[in-house]
Amino acid sequence: MKNLLSFVVLVFVSSISLALHTYGEADDVLPIPVPGSQDPWAPPIYSGQLHFSELSREMSFEAYDGLEFWLIEDNGYIRPLEESESVDHQRLINAKDKNVRIQGEFFSPPASNSRLDNCPINDDGECLRRTSRLKVTQLEILN
Repeated sequence: MKNLLSFVVLVFVSSISLALHTYGEADDVLPIPVPGSQDPWAPPIYSGQLHFSELSREMSFEAYDGLEFWLIEDNGYIRPLEESESVDHQRLINAKDKNVRIQGEFFSPPASNSRLDNCPINDDGECLRRTSRLKVTQLEILN
């Protein structure tokens, strides 16, 4: 029984290691399957109102984080957004305060190197991690 349990744990850890190797580093956000879709790994679709806040020119966590866009979903959940090659900065600005449907990929921007950049730091003297967000790959304005 102990050998069987060890084997199950080994298979589970190997599966996680393979998934992390396939989809990125351990700090990256892994995709979540979409129930009922033909492709269970298709990026999820979110809808709500897109908001924009211009970045401050002052040194602040908000300026460091670089978060300008977010989606307030119909259920009240606030989802941070980022532009992509297919949906650029101007297109997101044009959709501000409008109801939209978006699709994208989750990612975590890398933290800056505290030795080279000015950044907010944690108790260990390392740069704070930036907010994980959804990189918008498709945008549809609903109104």
